[in-house]
Amino acid sequence: MRNYWLIIFCLAGVAGCQLSKDDRGTVTQVEPEFNIDLFEELGQAGNFQIKVQTIENQPCTNNLIDFFSSRAGTRIFLDLNAIEQADDCLVGNQPIDTMASYGFLSNGKYPVEITLKNTVLNEGTLEVADERYQLSFDNKYGFEIVHEELLRVPARTIWGYVAYSNQGASAVADNFLRAIEDGTQALTLPEGYFGHFLIQDGQKLALPQAPEFSFF
Repeated sequence: MRNYWLIIFCLAGVAGCQLSKDDRGTVTQVEPEFNIDLFEELGQAGNFQIKVQTIENQPCTNNLIDFFSSRAGTRIFLDLNAIEQADDCLVGNQPIDTMASYGFLSNGKYPVEITLKNTVLNEGTLEVADERYQLSFDNKYGFEIVHEELLRVPARTIWGYVAYSNQGASAVADNFLRAIEDGTQALTLPEGYFGHFLIQDGQKLALPQAPEFSFF
């Protein structure tokens, strides 16, 4: 009888090892849970940020993404742990997001590690240049990258919109825009994503979110 149980335990040990090996093989089946995007908070020294947004809508608009971000030398780390459910739920049905900040990054290459729930490790590279940030990953488990390239907004650039609810205010808006044009010069930018706006075909500027006004 003792030998019989010994055989059972040995088989269980073998099966356990095989299961662990299979578990590691299923990493490729991790469903994306977050969208990752690049952003630069503008100022005298730009602050590089990674925007994290849930792919699925959340039932509470004040739910929080539990994360930890850090830098060690040239290495950039982002740990995405869980979605914390709010005790005082503000009912809604939309994605939630957060910003991970890394401060000013000088030009060069930065190894990036994005870890999900202390289990799934993704390794990539961030390249920083005067004109752009470029993020690349060989494999992406648990997240999707919205824009791999972030073009940098040139210094002394202004942009925006004039919005109004009453169509009769259009003359005031036009006068304001003409006053701005008198003290500025039009800027030609490459097409692409600048974080705060996009430049589309024909030098058309598009905002990430349209103004909530009837006219703009």
